[in-house]
Amino acid sequence: MLGTGRFTRIGIPAPEVMGPFVGTVEIICGALILAGLLTRLAAIPLLINISVAILSTKIPILLGH
Repeated sequence: MLGTGRFTRIGIPAPEVMGPFVGTVEIICGALILAGLLTRLAAIPLLINISVAILSTKIPILLGH
């Protein structure tokens, strides 16, 4: 699985659980925002998601690791 391998490589705990979980959150919250339903509430998990993505992938690149 590509998602699980990527999550393992960047150090996300329990990648076989977190991969589908993150994908599901992105789909559900993205659909809610597109539909205009609960947009403020749906934005919170997406903000957490993108923050973790930036901290776990882009910051190490910036620091040269």
